Amino acid sequence: MATTITDSQGLADLARHLLDTKRARPACLVTIAVNAQEPAFDLEQLASNAGQFCDFYVIQTGDLTRELQRLLPDNLHVYGGGARVYPTTFGLDPLGNVGKLRYGSDAKATTKVAEALENDIWGFANAAGLLNKPTKSSQPISGKIAAVMNDHLAIARLGKDGEHMVAIRQETSFPGVPLEWIFKKGQTVTGQYDPSTRNFVLDQATYDLEKLVRDYKFDSVTLALVKSTDRVSAVVNIHPNLDITMAKEEITGNPIDVVSRSLDIGDVIAVRIYRNPQGKTRLRMIDIDDDEVVLPALSLLPGGEPWLSEDRPLYETEEIEEQPLTQITETLNPFDSDTGLITLPTTAEQLGVPLPGPGRLPGMQTAPMAKSLQARQLEQTSIAGYQERLRLQELRYRQLNDDALLISSERANALRELARLRTENGDLRKERSEARSGNRSKQRVSSTTYSRRNRFACDQEWFREEVRRVWISKYTPADRLQYPLTEENWIFGERFFGCLNERELDEGEIRKLVRCVLDLVTTRNKLDDKREQHPLMANGRPYVREDKAAGMRIYVESGVAGAKRLHYFKLPDGAGYELSQVAHHDNYTP
Repeated sequence: MATTITDSQGLADLARHLLDTKRARPACLVTIAVNAQEPAFDLEQLASNAGQFCDFYVIQTGDLTRELQRLLPDNLHVYGGGARVYPTTFGLDPLGNVGKLRYGSDAKATTKVAEALENDIWGFANAAGLLNKPTKSSQPISGKIAAVMNDHLAIARLGKDGEHMVAIRQETSFPGVPLEWIFKKGQTVTGQYDPSTRNFVLDQATYDLEKLVRDYKFDSVTLALVKSTDRVSAVVNIHPNLDITMAKEEITGNPIDVVSRSLDIGDVIAVRIYRNPQGKTRLRMIDIDDDEVVLPALSLLPGGEPWLSEDRPLYETEEIEEQPLTQITETLNPFDSDTGLITLPTTAEQLGVPLPGPGRLPGMQTAPMAKSLQARQLEQTSIAGYQERLRLQELRYRQLNDDALLISSERANALRELARLRTENGDLRKERSEARSGNRSKQRVSSTTYSRRNRFACDQEWFREEVRRVWISKYTPADRLQYPLTEENWIFGERFFGCLNERELDEGEIRKLVRCVLDLVTTRNKLDDKREQHPLMANGRPYVREDKAAGMRIYVESGVAGAKRLHYFKLPDGAGYELSQVAHHDNYTP
């Protein structure tokens, strides 16, 4: 149940509790609007849904809310019938991720805002480590998704006969990821269920770089979500539980580019998984062709769909809640704390100006005799002066009231315009994402490695141009100086082009072959060491032709079982390379 604060001592205790750096649970503070007896939010329902993870407090708008304003950091109190959730980290970082001040202007809006308030509670409870901890009474259980209500809530039926109906929240599964990206109706879920609290903790395997390489292999391309950006880097997620930082040189080849202007938070981008010269698993996007084959994103749970799609960015349009006039008038004078409106004075006493009593004027002695004409005239003049001051003061207060109403109206209009602009901005970002996706799709259809073959007079000319094209697009100018592509450095064996067809090598494989040949003939593979190389063996000994050319093989794909190899000969006296054939190791004979 909620704790009601009614005096200054209770308020001071509450402020100390909110700022306590050792507080273990989120706290939700709800205020009662002026001229109201009960809060607009259904505290009983909120406590039923989240009371096991959050403490609730209630205060009346007025003197207590103004006092709370003095006890807490600026603009972080609650008033006017609003509510706010304070995370456990509030005392450590008051200006950090504190809950938004939420209002509901009518029954429908209040219900919607209450859902947002509840989402704040669950999010802060998850950040405090209160949700994904099975209790002593938790037991393993499985079930099926009965419905996906919205981005934040799904319903599951657990148990053999579906006897336990539970809510799965975004905050307890993958925070920030819409549940519609994760679940579908009828999908099986497993986890730990506590019957006493009806809390269900979804089974989630941890995800790391080792699993990433296992799932995708080096040099493959898949999708990632942009989580944050700054001038020189971006943090992206191939899996929501794995943050990977990309440096600017992995995002753009232009040193004057600003990453935060090139990528938006919420963008879904294609990234290549690679191993850098230091042996670390990294991501980059500068060497991805428009016609590159992009592998599907991960499914976050067994039986689910890929969680990312190129045409589905994560752009959130923030809900703008119009706040009542009491929010504006909370700290302004002269507004009455009980009504939230200006109280206009009607008497001299209310102005704090004493009027002279009968037979008594300022500076005069009381006389038992009747007032003289001069005294009566002086008294009338003084009363007229007080009345004039009262009239001017009343006009001033009316002006203040009109100004406050005007500010409220202008603010409401500004909030509506802000909401419109945010929606428009979201639409524009979505259109840009769709345009990017459309351009990629068009280029994939219209231009492939094999489709460009008929532009050349012979196979040799075609393949050399493909290699040169990748050299230009993937190597930086500095790389091209260090690793020049010399045409005389490599030749083709008589069997090489016999295996270059869509039956033997699909589009993805031939592009990898082109890159493999490029790194080989420019000697860059010696530095990157991305692909294993081995001598060709014959009768247990390295194979060497009569012209002293040494037989070698190199992996076209790294770390892939049964991967194809490029077989070649290293010509004597540093004369270069002869490309022999692409085949599996067991299927090749010199």
